[in-house]
Amino acid sequence: MEIEEILNIQYNTEDIATGILKLGLLIDYSNDFEKPEYLDVALEIGESLLQKNISHDQKGIICYFLANLWSSKNKFLNHKLLWNSKELEKTIYYYHLACEKQVISSLPENRQCQIYTNFANILRHIGRFIEAIEYWNEAIRIDPNFSIAIGNKGNGIINYADLLYDNGHSRLFKQSAYHLLKQAIEIGKLEGQVRNGFVSLLNDLESSFPLEILQEKEIETKFPLGDSESEIRYREWCLNNNLFLNPLNDIGNYSIAANDILFLPHMQIKFEDGFYYQSLLNGIKQEFIAARFLVYEGINKKVLHFADKDTFLYSLGDHTFYSINIEKIKMGYRSMYSLLDKLSHFLNRYFHLEVPPNKLSLKRIWYKKNDPKQEVRDVFNELKNWGFRGLFWLSRDLFELNDANLPMDPEAYASYKLRNSIEHNFTKILDPVIEGLSQNHTMHAYDSTNITYDQLVKNAIKLSKLVRSAFIYLILGINIEEQKRESECFVSMEMPYYDDKFKSLF
Repeated sequence: MEIEEILNIQYNTEDIATGILKLGLLIDYSNDFEKPEYLDVALEIGESLLQKNISHDQKGIICYFLANLWSSKNKFLNHKLLWNSKELEKTIYYYHLACEKQVISSLPENRQCQIYTNFANILRHIGRFIEAIEYWNEAIRIDPNFSIAIGNKGNGIINYADLLYDNGHSRLFKQSAYHLLKQAIEIGKLEGQVRNGFVSLLNDLESSFPLEILQEKEIETKFPLGDSESEIRYREWCLNNNLFLNPLNDIGNYSIAANDILFLPHMQIKFEDGFYYQSLLNGIKQEFIAARFLVYEGINKKVLHFADKDTFLYSLGDHTFYSINIEKIKMGYRSMYSLLDKLSHFLNRYFHLEVPPNKLSLKRIWYKKNDPKQEVRDVFNELKNWGFRGLFWLSRDLFELNDANLPMDPEAYASYKLRNSIEHNFTKILDPVIEGLSQNHTMHAYDSTNITYDQLVKNAIKLSKLVRSAFIYLILGINIEEQKRESECFVSMEMPYYDDKFKSLF
C-alpha cells in the first residue's frame, strides 16, 4: 500500500479498529522503506487511541505497536549502544503495558507469543538475560512449537553463557542452547534470514565443541536435594521459583542448580582493598539466603505457631489476616529490598565513585551528582558491559518514573511502593476474597496500605527474583571488567571457602 493511501485512511472516534490498522500500516511502512518521519504520525495516532474507551485486547495491540514504534526510533537514531535513551525507555514501558496479565490474556495466543518473544529480545539487548528467558518461556508455554521463541532463547542462552566465569556452567548453557536451536530449526516456520541466523549459531557451536559433548544433557543429571523432607521441599521451591544464586537455575529447575554457588570471579585486587569485596559479597549472599528462607517459611508454613497462641488481638470483622508467618514474609520482603542498595556499595568502591556511604542507593549510583535527573555517569556510559547494563535497567524498572510520571514496570514499581509501606507505614494483609468484593478494600484506607494475602505472596516472590537477578548481573558485570584488566600491579590469591559447620554457633 502506498503512503498516500495509508495517510488517507479515515476513522471516527468510535472506529478503534480502523485506527489500529492505520497505526500498524504506518509503522510497517516506516520500517520497510526507512522513513522514520512517519513514525511521528503513527505515534500521534497511537497515543490518541490509548485515551479512548478501549477494550483490553485493543490496549494490548496498541501498546505492542507503540513498543515496536519506539524500538524502530531507537534503531533509526542508532542508539543501540547507549545505556540510556528515551526511545529504549518508551519501548520497555509499552511492552510492560502490553504484558499486563488482563491485557495480554485477552489476545489470541499467536499474538501473545509474538509480544512475549519480542519483549524478551529487547530485554536480551539491554543485558537482562534472566528476565528475557522468562518471557521466552512464556511464549513457549503457550505454544511449544513457537520456533522463533525457541531459537531466540537459544541465542540468548549463548550470550548469557559467554559472560560466565565458570567454564563448566558455560558448557552446560551451550548444550542447552544447542538443543533449542536444533529444535527451532526442525520445527520450521522460520523466515529465511531468521532461519539462516539460527543455523549459523548452530554451526558455531558445532565448530567449538565435539558433537558428542553438545548432544549430552548433563543438566538433567539427578543430584540429591537434601537429608530431610523439609530440606527437599525447600530446595524444590527455590528451584521452581528460580531463586538459587546459581545461573544454572535459569536454564531450568534441575537438581544440579540447587545450591548458591555464585561467587566473585577471579579478581585483580589492589593490596589496599584487602578483602573488602569478598566480605561484602559474603554479607549480601547470607542476607539474601536468610530473606529467601523467611519468605519460604512465611508462605509454606500453614500451621498455628506456638508463639501465635494467646495473643489477644481484636476481632474487627475487616477481613485482615494476622500471623507470625505473614510477618515472616514482610520481614523477608524488607530484607530483600535492603540488599539492592548494598549492591551500590560494591559499585561505588569498584569504580572509585566516592559517593558518601550515607547517600548510596541503587537508584542514584548510576547518575552524575548521584541525581537521577542528571545524565548517566561517563564511567558507565562508556562501558561495553552487558552485566552492569542489565543491572542499570533493572534498577530503572524498580525505582523510576518516565517522563509522563508513570512507572516503567508497574508491577516492579508496586514492589517498591509496598516496601516503603511495610517499612514506614501500616500494611494490612487482607483475605483474598476481598479482591472480588470491593476495590476500596484493596486501596489505601486511613493510614494503612491494604493488599490481599495473594498479592503479598506474588510481590514477595517477584521481588526475591529481581534481587537475585540484580546480584547475578553484578557478578557478570565484574567478570566482564576483570577480563579487560591488566595483570600487573595486582596481587592474586586463592580464597578458601567458609565451612558450613561454622554456621552452627553453639
